[in-house]
Amino acid sequence: MGRNNYGEGTIPSLPVGTQIVQLGAGAVFSLALLSNGNIMAWGDNSRNQLQVPPLSPGQAYVSVSGGFWHSVALRSDGTVQAWGNNGSGQCNVPPLPPGTIYVKTAAGGMHSLALRSDGVLVAWETIS
Repeated sequence: MGRNNYGEGTIPSLPVGTQIVQLGAGAVFSLALLSNGNIMAWGDNSRNQLQVPPLSPGQAYVSVSGGFWHSVALRSDGTVQAWGNNGSGQCNVPPLPPGTIYVKTAAGGMHSLALRSDGVLVAWETIS
């Protein structure tokens, strides 16, 4: 199971009536998308990567991925939420052109990716 220095390998109890439908992992933290559309996060929180932003009523998360110190998730309305360390701009989600939504996301070490509904792949980070 690895070193588990920050509890990233110690899976917390699930809320009653939920199941894990997808997993994500960062450097020393773990993420789980639950069947109720919420995200559970555990492990190291030194860069706020466990602080999952709340959803608006009627919304759900549909996917999640972990970067080195940040997390990226797709919401049911086709928008993307990113949180955690933003030292390289990896949490600055680009705005969408009218008539498009995001359909897939991924978090890299210090960058983030999203695929738009028009087939355009978008990557973001701040290059110093």
